Amino acid sequence: MTMNIQEREELDYDPRSDAENAFAQSRMETTLVDPEIAKALDRGMVALVHCGPAYCPSTDAILGERVVMVQEYPEREAAELQANRFNEEEECDEYYYDVRPKVKVPYPFNPRSETIVTDEPPF
Repeated sequence: MTMNIQEREELDYDPRSDAENAFAQSRMETTLVDPEIAKALDRGMVALVHCGPAYCPSTDAILGERVVMVQEYPEREAAELQANRFNEEEECDEYYYDVRPKVKVPYPFNPRSETIVTDEPPF
């Protein structure tokens, strides 16, 4: 196979390996959050979701956390009860069930602010 000068330069000077390129390609093509969750939240429902790691099929590296819609509920209490039941039955620590949307919590470091929705700890 013959290469032109530009292809040869790109091959010589591309700092990424084949594994890095495969990971980047998988990351771009993988949807981590199920679009059905947003649709359920737009309808005012509460979503029971299954969360767990998503792996790259080429490198087995973790792409991120995959969140998949399981069921929707009109009330948060019913969804939380079902999530707790599923979590008690789950034998693997990597996967868990959760309820979306997250609970609104007051941000402890700014008493003047309104409540915020957060998935992250406040630090």
